[in-house]
Amino acid sequence: MASLALSPESIFNIPNFQEAINDTPDFRANIRKAEEQVDYFEKWLDGFWKALRQYISDVEEKLVQPISFFIKNDLKEFKEARRAFDKALEKYDNMLNRYTSQSKTKEASSLREDAFQLYEIRKIYIKVALDYTLKIIQFRAAADHLTMEMVCISLP
Repeated sequence: MASLALSPESIFNIPNFQEAINDTPDFRANIRKAEEQVDYFEKWLDGFWKALRQYISDVEEKLVQPISFFIKNDLKEFKEARRAFDKALEKYDNMLNRYTSQSKTKEASSLREDAFQLYEIRKIYIKVALDYTLKIIQFRAAADHLTMEMVCISLP
C-alpha cells in the first residue's frame, strides 16, 4: 500500500548543490523540472486564492448579511418594544402603588379620579404588554428562522 504522505522532493524536484557546481545535464533538467513545478504550483495557488475569495464572498452574502439584517431590524425592534414595555410597566406600578397606598377616607371624587387614572394607565399597560408579547413571539420566530437558515447554509 502506497504512503499518502508527500516528501518535499515529490512536490518540488529540488536540484542539489553538487550538480550545480558541476553543471551536469541532470542539474539543468532538474532546474527545468523545478521551474515547471513552481509554475504549476503558482497556477494552483492562484486558483485556490480565487476560490477562497469567492467562498468568503459567499459566506458574507449567506451568513454575515442575514445576521446583520437580524441585528439591525429584529433585535432593534425587540429592544424598542422592551423599552416601551418597561416604561409602561413602571408607570403602571407607580400609579398602582400610589392608588393602593392612598387613604380610603379621601374624598369620593378624588378617589374616583385616581381610579380613572389607574384604569387609563392600566389600559395602556395591557396594550403595551400584548404588543410586547407579540414582539417576543415574532422575535423568537425570526431567531429560529435565522438559526435554521445558518444550519442549512453550513450543510454540504
